[in-house]
Amino acid sequence: MAENQLINPIATSYYQENPNKQPKRIVKKIDVEIRANNLNQQAVFDKSQNLWIGNFRQLGTVNGFVGQTRGSIMVRKTATSEKVTLADPTMEQTKIIFLVPKMTGHKLKSKSPEVSVTTSGKNWRIQVNTAAKNGKSFSVLFGK
Repeated sequence: MAENQLINPIATSYYQENPNKQPKRIVKKIDVEIRANNLNQQAVFDKSQNLWIGNFRQLGTVNGFVGQTRGSIMVRKTATSEKVTLADPTMEQTKIIFLVPKMTGHKLKSKSPEVSVTTSGKNWRIQVNTAAKNGKSFSVLFGK
């Protein structure tokens, strides 16, 4: 388990101007696993929120999620739903494509208009039109 020590960022200039004052430390325990950390992909899993976040700088697979293009993906699962959020933070791609493993009994509930969802074997194939290159995030909701 990791500890994250946060310092109030608003007070930063105050402490720089008044070096004899010490910032108040807030210790918060976080339960995050690093799933990938290399030049091609970075991914973490937040156990407390059942939240998986991945950044694909290059094509590849991490924990069953397949980046067929560069982009970022966030997946939050509950007992009855799975929300997938995709983005192109580089604002360079005209489309982003990810394969997401299907959850048994789930079907497409809703999606952003720019998103198309198809099936590819045991995965959902999610493609997003990012031609606007505005860095916007797009969501897909699967559920029972």
